[in-house]
Amino acid sequence: MSLISDSSVIAVFKFVKNMNGLLLNFVNTSKLYKIVNGVDKAINNYILKNSPIVRHISTTPFPANVPNAGLASRLLDGHKTNQYVAERSEGQKVPLAENVFEVYGLNECPSLTSELTKEEALQYLRAMKRIRRMEQLAQALYLDRKIRGFCHLYIGEEACAVGLKPSMGPKDTLITSYRCHGWALLMGQTVEMILGELLGRINGSARGKGGSMHMYGTNFFGGNGIVGGHVPLGTGVALAHKYRNNGAISWTSFGDGAADQGQTFESYNMAKLWNLPIVYTIENNQYSMGTATKRHSANTRYFTRGDLIPGIKVDGMDLLAVRQAGKFAAAYVRAGKGPIILQLDTYRFRGHSMSDPGTSYRSKSEVDKIMKSKDCIKNFAEKVIAQQLISDEDLKAIQKEVKKEMKEVQDKCLKVKEPSIEETHHDVYQEYKAKVRMPPMEGLREHKNVSHLVKKNKQCVKQ
Repeated sequence: MSLISDSSVIAVFKFVKNMNGLLLNFVNTSKLYKIVNGVDKAINNYILKNSPIVRHISTTPFPANVPNAGLASRLLDGHKTNQYVAERSEGQKVPLAENVFEVYGLNECPSLTSELTKEEALQYLRAMKRIRRMEQLAQALYLDRKIRGFCHLYIGEEACAVGLKPSMGPKDTLITSYRCHGWALLMGQTVEMILGELLGRINGSARGKGGSMHMYGTNFFGGNGIVGGHVPLGTGVALAHKYRNNGAISWTSFGDGAADQGQTFESYNMAKLWNLPIVYTIENNQYSMGTATKRHSANTRYFTRGDLIPGIKVDGMDLLAVRQAGKFAAAYVRAGKGPIILQLDTYRFRGHSMSDPGTSYRSKSEVDKIMKSKDCIKNFAEKVIAQQLISDEDLKAIQKEVKKEMKEVQDKCLKVKEPSIEETHHDVYQEYKAKVRMPPMEGLREHKNVSHLVKKNKQCVKQ
């Protein structure tokens, strides 16, 4: 039984709110924050675990000059209380299909019941809608010859990234393949940074010099252009996490084509040998470029191919199933049990890349059928509306908001200049001030570091 009653919590709130101005007039602010921080933990723990009055503490950023500011500190900040304390809707239990998971080397599987709140439903829908709309813009800009080179779209696979992201901790890292735009957005890149990079403009995440397959950010190691080449890199990052003992997980995502690569199995072996904190995520979109999985894999049950590493197969078009699997995998790895494999069975609605129409190795009727029956955004929206977690008006508002955002960013990016030709020999090294020899090889050229000019997104990304 809790030692604090709900009525006591209400009394504390009223007292703090009423005394707010008076206290700030007579007490040194920094000292006051230190004092009230001492009661934060007890109040927060009680509220989050027991009180039906306040279910959620808002993640609104607190002033940077006040360290470790918690609930009591926020109430004393001089802002209206409801800016920081938001009543959260009760979660609803959403049942999953009985055959949504299949496990290997495990004695249990993820829960077949997922609890979901209105806030989470809106967040996931907005995230998937933003990825979808951003990729559709990229497709249009490519066809208009504004984007050149390689361009691999994530349309159809949004539930994989959005479903896994909630299980990632603040120190966790992510490395993925060349189909990286959606993950880049979830890992902190802004839409402007992504579209700018695709368009080859200096507001891109690599100042327009990396393009579609090479985007990087904090805890985000790309975006890698070689099939399967990043799997050992993700394994190395996991080794770094273990060496530093920082409690983080290396989430290493790749496709069904990379799942047959020899370097993937070498990585599995080392990860299990050293019990590394890594989740290998296979986004199986059924085709490796233009080759169906059954034509290049003797065993398409990729989650069973880690030998001593356990695995889970998941319906990658069901966001809640992916989220449940992600939570299970994260808990397994954080418990010190070593690596685990997730196979997310998904489907890409476009070709392998923009140079591939996507219909020479699969029929248009097949694509149309999957789009109508398995679209992860459409099905998730219908599910949460049926559960009365959100309304049709909520969905329309998200669509309008996302469409407006993307149009504004596109118009802005098209006005930004491209990098100068001199930048081709900049940022070759992290810190180097001498001259370098670059193609064409006549003479030496001045080397500079200009990556610091990339606009960093330090705010939380709205998903």
